Amino acid sequence: MDTINKKNFIYYVPAFLVFSYLLGFVLGEDSTGGAYDDFFTHLKTSKEIKNNYLFFLLNYDEYGNAHSPIIITIFNLFNAADNPIIIRLFSLVSSLLIPILFFKCLEQKFGSKNKLVYVYLSCFIFVSPYFRSLAFWPGSENLAIIFFLFSIYFYLKALKNINKNSELKYIFLNIFFIAFASYIRPIYCLFSLFFFYKLILNNYNYKNFIYYLIFNIILSAPAIYYIFYLEVYFFNILINSNINFITKIGLSYLVIFFYLTPFILIYKKYLYKKSLITIFSSLILFSFFFIFFNYQTSTGGGFYYHLLINYFKVNEIFFVLSLIAILSVNFFLNLEKKSNLILLATFFLLELDSQFYQETFDPIFFIALFTMFELNFIKSLINSKKLKDLNFIFIYLSAFYFVSLYKNLFLI
Repeated sequence: MDTINKKNFIYYVPAFLVFSYLLGFVLGEDSTGGAYDDFFTHLKTSKEIKNNYLFFLLNYDEYGNAHSPIIITIFNLFNAADNPIIIRLFSLVSSLLIPILFFKCLEQKFGSKNKLVYVYLSCFIFVSPYFRSLAFWPGSENLAIIFFLFSIYFYLKALKNINKNSELKYIFLNIFFIAFASYIRPIYCLFSLFFFYKLILNNYNYKNFIYYLIFNIILSAPAIYYIFYLEVYFFNILINSNINFITKIGLSYLVIFFYLTPFILIYKKYLYKKSLITIFSSLILFSFFFIFFNYQTSTGGGFYYHLLINYFKVNEIFFVLSLIAILSVNFFLNLEKKSNLILLATFFLLELDSQFYQETFDPIFFIALFTMFELNFIKSLINSKKLKDLNFIFIYLSAFYFVSLYKNLFLI
């Protein structure tokens, strides 16, 4: 059996991917098609701070930027409006923390005996078109993921220290870092529901429950005051009263299915678990999606929507694939486990605005798949160390990167 070892990859793949990462920066790569424009929108907004910072904060909703004012403040601290290369270099270097922290989370969850597997899996981050583009043309996304990974790391540490004296310390650090991630990208606060279930409700301790509430109230108070008391609703430009949640859930299933596809092909046996409840609920959900589907925005929609609806215009195949996606995801993610169901529901809520972008799921779904979901096939993948399986996943993700790059270089 061909397993992963130093001879067959360790000296080449990381070095090559880091080189391609640096080359992408030099060439100004934007494989998402939107990171470059968003970056210059942030630069334009950051210029307004120079006049009066307090006025800027209190009237931020008037500047037409739906990203957190924290990220604009960071742009200002780097004097990005006058010298954008500094913050771009900062983003390039700091984004390298994402694969490093992902490696540390894998090591924390699965132990230290499969480090070469963790190194290889961490390298997969470098072929995420969204990670790369947002490292080269910074916004809120990669910085928020860094803090999100810290919160996952301390969540995993807390799980391993249940009923020990150090447990509360790790719970506090988890809350602290998910709060920081949320201040940079507010929608990440939804992951607090998952952490609350796993760390508090699933292992109920009255003292921890009280401390958890106090920590969260203290850390969230400034945001609550800023948004609800001062009424600075800077995200209003993204919110549409006609949001179709059924459409968003269906598109989310398709995107999650897209990222699960190589795992499904490797571990097909996990699809054959018979559960009438899962089948019945999946069919009901698909029926609602089929009847009420209504995505009217000209941009976004995810890979399959763009390919089948916008490009090939084959609505029938799109809905057949949607049914397959809903059934496959519901079986494969083992939703009989409550924590997996809560986490999947959290991903459904990440796109609450009027648009739907696949980049919201990339690379955080891949990260969550290994570090937050409880799945037997992930344990099998890591413990088996099968190079063929790992290579297949890497090639699949690399193909998506090159398709994204080609689309944005030649088709837009």
